[in-house]
Amino acid sequence: MEDGLTTIEEKANSEDEDHILLASFKSLDVEMNGAASDGCAKNTHVQLISTDIQTCSDKIDSAPGAVTNASSFEEQSKLSKFLVCAGACLSMSLTAVLLFMFGVLLLAFVDNFDGQLVKMTSILSLHFGLNTLLGPFCTLFIDRFSCRASLVTGGFLQCVSFLGSAFIKDINGLMPVLGVIGGIGSCMCGTPVPVVISYSFGKHRAKFVTISQVVIGISMFIGSPLAFALLDMYALRGTLLIMAGLGANICVFGMLCKPNEREKSLQRHEERSSRPNELKTKKFQSLLEMCKKFSFMTFLLSTFTWNFVLAIIMLQLPYFISETKTHKDISGVMIIFSISNLAGRILGVLIVFLQNINLQILHVISLAVLGAFVTAFPLYNHLVNSEYVFAAMCGLCTGLPNCLMVPISLQLAGVSRLSAAHGLISFACGVGIVIGPPIASICYKSFGTYNGSFLVAGIVALAGSAFGILTSVFETPKNAEGNILCN
Repeated sequence: MEDGLTTIEEKANSEDEDHILLASFKSLDVEMNGAASDGCAKNTHVQLISTDIQTCSDKIDSAPGAVTNASSFEEQSKLSKFLVCAGACLSMSLTAVLLFMFGVLLLAFVDNFDGQLVKMTSILSLHFGLNTLLGPFCTLFIDRFSCRASLVTGGFLQCVSFLGSAFIKDINGLMPVLGVIGGIGSCMCGTPVPVVISYSFGKHRAKFVTISQVVIGISMFIGSPLAFALLDMYALRGTLLIMAGLGANICVFGMLCKPNEREKSLQRHEERSSRPNELKTKKFQSLLEMCKKFSFMTFLLSTFTWNFVLAIIMLQLPYFISETKTHKDISGVMIIFSISNLAGRILGVLIVFLQNINLQILHVISLAVLGAFVTAFPLYNHLVNSEYVFAAMCGLCTGLPNCLMVPISLQLAGVSRLSAAHGLISFACGVGIVIGPPIASICYKSFGTYNGSFLVAGIVALAGSAFGILTSVFETPKNAEGNILCN
């Protein structure tokens, strides 16, 4: 039966539609005769033959003769790609703006809840971390429904999260509402963006995915000044209400990401090849297969380390600067961080477009430089404007690996397993983001200074550089098409 199905699919891809139908139904006739001669398997064969007939019907409906104007079809295809790219980038932009406001919002939350720094940091880092921590589970949702459904659902959850947080007076109530619900919504908005862009663009998918990451750098530039402006005008509650409105707009932009034929065909393939109760098991098996690749696992560990450092900088650096500087200085430092992070992402885009530079070597170098600057920060933080230099180097050295993350995962996993690979990478990012800021806050409470926190963060970044070296050493060989083999 499987050989018969394969023959049908191969002949359906030929140019002569008359031969397609003739060959298809001849194959079906052979299968019917075989089914009739085997009474034990008759019902099973008939059910599969019905599926084959429906497949042939789909082929007839989608035949070139059904399209009256080929040029019009091509024009609609280009328009669809543009709308998908625009909707995905705008959704990612709003999600990133909401996330990168948290560093400034931490100051307002701590003041509003009587200086409970560790607990408030844990809540915000949970929201920040769930954005990527739940990546593998979000990919199951994407494969079952669509990227558009994920974006719309995520935008709704973020709206509910910020709206509810505006009226909560107990800090313990923020954990499930702002931390959990908001984090789930953020994950469902961020995870499908590179996936839907990869579905829409063929051989140039790595370039367009990289460009979409630049949008995050621009959003970082907006986040901190916007948070200060909203807090000055509307206080904490008003700011949260406006953030709820921004979350609702993600639903609108998500509707632009209409599933294309590639995404629909993959969903139909999953429905035909697996029974409903076996679909989730198959997806988890795919995730486990990726975890068996040593080079991919070392890359996951390396990704964890720089997200550990990034979360500490995003949430703790404003609080560290507030001890000796004004709000204007905090905004200036975070703008410098955002500009340099954007520069790192743009540099990553240019490198990916050049296609003649080893991406993994750049990943290793950026983490080594990041670890050196963060580890040595207690030695030079007393110098004039040292916080600006620190923010600039940290922004550059976290923006570059962030932009290279998806292209490297494409190299290690291939296009066929992009969804599973991206989910695992998102999970590694989330683990680093969730545990980083609370550890930094505990160190601060224990020693009364952030020097210990920066020392720990720097050592973790250096360890990430070492894991990156292992990834390059144990990388799986490439196949003839330039993709890394992933058997």
